[in-house]
Amino acid sequence: MQVAPSTADDAVGRLLGDRYRVTRAIGSGGMASVYEGVHEKTQRRVALKLIRAEALEGARSEERVRRFQREARASGQIDSAHVVQILDAGHDDALGAPYLVM
Repeated sequence: MQVAPSTADDAVGRLLGDRYRVTRAIGSGGMASVYEGVHEKTQRRVALKLIRAEALEGARSEERVRRFQREARASGQIDSAHVVQILDAGHDDALGAPYLVM
């Protein structure tokens, strides 16, 4: 089993969730990294937020995954020009990590 990317280059080129091709790193924070991606069928450009490997290690990993999932639900409920839209969310089995599509 592979693990979530720990550096920006680890995810570039991968197919995430069998739908999104990761094209380049955009940035990273304490818990997640954000990438540019392209939907394989529609060719729509998206931002992909993926929990970093370091955040999935240790006793607090389940708590961090739940927090990430709450972020997806909460953001998905907001309809505002000032808040990014969540288009999709899931868990990539190959990477062993949840992701958000924005």
